[in-house]
Amino acid sequence: REYTETTGSTFCSICQGQVINNECQASTCDEATVTLEGVGDVNFTFPSTASGITATLDCSTAEDADASEKVTRYCRYDSTTGIGSWDSTNSGQCSTEFTAAIEDLAEEINNLNVANTTATDAVTANMSALASNGAANMSAKDYNNI
Repeated sequence: REYTETTGSTFCSICQGQVINNECQASTCDEATVTLEGVGDVNFTFPSTASGITATLDCSTAEDADASEKVTRYCRYDSTTGIGSWDSTNSGQCSTEFTAAIEDLAEEINNLNVANTTATDAVTANMSALASNGAANMSAKDYNNI
């Protein structure tokens, strides 16, 4: 499924789909909505995307949201069926309802005098309780901060 993009090209491109009249008709992943409880806007609609491309959305559309936080999803080409299909959604960069509390506790831990066992035990217990109660709805960003 190689083709040249222009007459006289010195290389061939690989088409993930069918080549018709020397043009790649790449397979696509259809528009899909994913619900991620506790993450950003919760519902994320990925647009129709060509295979081999990663679709990227903002985690949150709120005005005060961190624009660097993205949720992504890769559209892969399935060579056995010849169609595109979505991989799992990656929301690891997104904040969750637990992110602020985890960041506050992580800062407390960073500033902790480890010789003060009472304070150390209290902060450790708080972080442990937070992790236990919200583990199912935390993102990779949260786990990294724990």
